[in-house]
Amino acid sequence: MTLEYKLKKAALYAAVDIALHRMHRSPERCARNLIELGVASFPSKIKKGEINAKYQEFLTVCQTSDAETVRELFFKVFAYTE
Repeated sequence: MTLEYKLKKAALYAAVDIALHRMHRSPERCARNLIELGVASFPSKIKKGEINAKYQEFLTVCQTSDAETVRELFFKVFAYTE
């Protein structure tokens, strides 16, 4: 792993953690921020037609789960799928 890769990964983890900071207080904002972050970071991972469905999925998880579960979903949807 290169230093550049490690820095990008650390920055992405920090950005996700910031988005999750008040997820139970405002789950709609949390879901929207995660979708925007994912699309900006990985533009080819989901199609425009799938964004609303993914938003609903993130909204449900932000409302009902803990931060670790939401973080895992983010990386599953955006970072680790082909």
